[in-house]
Amino acid sequence: MNWKKSWFRFLDDFEDWRKRLKNERGSLWMTPKGRMVMLGAVVVIVAGAVSIYQLNRYFTLKNYRALADLAVQNRFYEEAQANYEKLIKMGDVPALYEIASLYLEGKGTKKNTVLGLEYLRKAATAGYSPAQVRLGNLYYASGAEVSTCVGHDYKQAYEWFMKAGNNPDALDAIGEMYKRGLGGLNVDESMANSYFNRWIDIYVRRAEKGDVDAMRTLGAYFSSGSKLPVNMDKSIYWYEEASKKRDVSSIEALATIFRARNDFEKSNRYFSMLEGLYRDMAKRGDSSAMLSLSDIYRIENTSIYDPEKSVEYLIKAAEHNNYEAKLIMAELIEDGVVNGEEFHTDPWALRYEARKLREEQAENGDISAMLSLGFDALTGTLISSDRQHQMKKPKKINSKKAIERAKKYEAAKEEAEMVVIAEDRHVLKQDDEPVRLNFPDDESVTAAAQDNAPADAYDAGISADEAQTGDTVAVQMPAPVSDDMTDELGLPVDESFLDGSGVILPDYEEAIKWFTMAAQHGEAKAMYELGSIYNDSSDFSKYYNPDTAVYWLKKSADLCYEPAYMSLGMIYNTKGFAREDAKEAQKWLTKAAMEGDHAAQKLLAESLAKGGMGAQPDMFNALIWTLVLKSYIGTFDTDSWYKDDIADMEKNYSYFLTPEQIQKASAEADILRSKYGSAW
Repeated sequence: MNWKKSWFRFLDDFEDWRKRLKNERGSLWMTPKGRMVMLGAVVVIVAGAVSIYQLNRYFTLKNYRALADLAVQNRFYEEAQANYEKLIKMGDVPALYEIASLYLEGKGTKKNTVLGLEYLRKAATAGYSPAQVRLGNLYYASGAEVSTCVGHDYKQAYEWFMKAGNNPDALDAIGEMYKRGLGGLNVDESMANSYFNRWIDIYVRRAEKGDVDAMRTLGAYFSSGSKLPVNMDKSIYWYEEASKKRDVSSIEALATIFRARNDFEKSNRYFSMLEGLYRDMAKRGDSSAMLSLSDIYRIENTSIYDPEKSVEYLIKAAEHNNYEAKLIMAELIEDGVVNGEEFHTDPWALRYEARKLREEQAENGDISAMLSLGFDALTGTLISSDRQHQMKKPKKINSKKAIERAKKYEAAKEEAEMVVIAEDRHVLKQDDEPVRLNFPDDESVTAAAQDNAPADAYDAGISADEAQTGDTVAVQMPAPVSDDMTDELGLPVDESFLDGSGVILPDYEEAIKWFTMAAQHGEAKAMYELGSIYNDSSDFSKYYNPDTAVYWLKKSADLCYEPAYMSLGMIYNTKGFAREDAKEAQKWLTKAAMEGDHAAQKLLAESLAKGGMGAQPDMFNALIWTLVLKSYIGTFDTDSWYKDDIADMEKNYSYFLTPEQIQKASAEADILRSKYGSAW
């Protein structure tokens, strides 16, 4: 057929249909029935368009959500952040909460608590209950735990928990507040139990629908006795329900419970189940399962007890680059439990490999690894990799002072392990020189630098003057004082602690390197540790520098890390010290006291009463803080060693006040207790 004829025929048909439609449309519009038909058609078209839009939006949101969740699962936090931002633009409220978590925890980005809180408040205000609970928890916890500057306020916490409605975490928190009488609430066991029971009802409903996490949670709840009395029958019931679904943690709990009850038949049955599950996981290359197998094979009085298999799986875990397995293996070789020659393994080589694993994690932006390496350097746990090649003979660290420091940092190190991993790739390479910062010697210059420096000056590790001029100058950290005696690693030996074999001192330079890296990622704890290192004036430390100490402590305090408040307060409160300033000391001690630090409250009361450089004695406020502390001791710490001191302080301070002032001070203390609670 000729294409021209076809084209002209199409045009004729189109014109014919256009005229016919025009005539019919006109006739339809002239009658009520016709108008209803046309209106219905319009409604159908609009409804169809809206449905198509909503379906497209639903699948787009679902796609972005899936991509973000997958990125978080694989620790690609920058990619997750990009997808969350797309979700936020489309009005997705949960994405506000998720991106707030990234900023608050420093995942894939430098920690930014201000921006994190902004997103969190938006999600909470929009009614998203997980955000409301988290915001409540931030008000509930002290600055030492959260470092977000929201302020320790039980009343605000209670309000956000109440807004969260039937969120089980909120119910549990409110029950705890009634149980302890926090935020102005009276101690009320019946109200507390009612909230705890509501919490249980929610988890029971979830568990009955097959939720394994809920079953495990109920098992732990009934066995802990932290809220309601212990009920081991219910605990075992829910653990057994979870074990039917092959939940490893529940099976572990059951094996432990029955072993403690000397019911070895049931205990062995669950240990055998555990062995089978771990073996399946180990076959898939799970090094954690290999290490767990090694652990359970070492448990005596069980049917699976097998020391040889324990060592076998420990070696397998170490071969799969499991950090903990390498360290355990090194200790067993040193203690003679394992023959290192038989496995052609040297304990120092294992420690070296373990450290390299941890260093790789740190260099890939893992803040937890940075902190752990810093604490390891302070306690002498691991020799730094750049000094390992200098080892000629294996030598165990044997330092009384290092052990003392290990105890001091033990709690902090455990907390450091809980810091969420951050995957910021913009960090030092392995071969780069350690980070060197240039600190002004004069405090006023430091303060000016902080106020005037560009925002990225601190991140780059340069001084304010360098940031303003654009010139970067490498400035070395204070060099350690040289000792006459060094060990075979070239490390200084403190002769006052020699025990016949010599000692290895903590590696301060290494600690400073890793804490500085963590500080550049916005970690307040690392800033505090740097300040503590430079504030250590003992003979054991060679880096004492009060100006640098104050610099880092203030950086930490700016992020509301409560221990930094206390350290600054003690620095300025030291009599005869160059920085003695009673007014400044009271400012920082007040911040620590408001966070619930009882030592700070006592020190603040004493400082207010004595006065000093820059401050007159203030018996009125000294009495207020004494009464606050007295309330805590009388309610929660009745065996306190300074109970008599508080009684003497109250008596002495009241002597200088009128009855009216004493009554007013008591009322002010009641207001503080109402806001923060007696347990503070």
